[in-house]
Order: sequence, then C-alpha cells, then structure tokens
Amino acid sequence: MYDEIDKNKFIKELMKLKNTLIKVQLVDGNVITGKLISIDPEYLNLILEVPIKEDEDVGEIVMIPGSSISYIKWMKRRGKKTNLEGTILKLLGNEPNISKEEIAKILNIDVKNVEKVIKSLKRKGLIDEQKDNKN
Repeated sequence: MYDEIDKNKFIKELMKLKNTLIKVQLVDGNVITGKLISIDPEYLNLILEVPIKEDEDVGEIVMIPGSSISYIKWMKRRGKKTNLEGTILKLLGNEPNISKEEIAKILNIDVKNVEKVIKSLKRKGLIDEQKDNKN
C-alpha cells in the first residue's frame, strides 16, 4: 500500500538536492546527468540543467517525467572543493614556495587534503606540473 507520509518525506529530502548535480537512471536504461532545478511534487517530474559540453557553461533544460525514472544518484556538492581550490591557488600565487604543510596549517586542514587539491589543480593545468610544494 502506498504511504502518503513516505512520499512527502521523500519529496522533502529531494527538495534539499535542488541546485545539486544528480544522475537520473531512466527505465529505458539511459542516464541523464545535470543540475536539479525543479521538482514537481505531485508526479515527481524533474527539471535538470544539462551541460551541452562539459567544459562550457552553456546547458539545456530537460524535463524528466517521474514515470520514466528508475532511480536517482546525487553527487557531492562541488562548492567546498572549488572554494578550497581557489584558496590554495591564491596562497600559491602569493607565495610560490609555500609548503603543503604550511598551506594545511594556514587553512586548518589535513595535509592529505592539500595534496589532493594540488593534484587536482595540476590535472586541470592550473598550476605547474613540476611544482612539488614539499619544502
């Protein structure tokens, strides 16, 4: 038997995911990934902003009928990582010879987190691949 309270609880949790990147598995096997913009609470229709190309800000708006959704996966929010990347980039820009340990101490985070962010920045080409920051 269908429980209206469970549906409302589910919708409330789903509403928290607005402006978050999600993957929607459709019943036909296709997968659509995009930023959740809106949710129709009655039929669970979703509206996503789907990037046309991953490296561009241009996107399409897609409406997914609730009846065609098999399941939804949500991804971690990118905001914190992006802010951390920006902060570390600024620190490296101001003091190119700063060590990973010094960055971790300034930001009050673990050195392993600094290493992960620096590795990510290198992959993106935002810092020199030869820069090691082990001083």
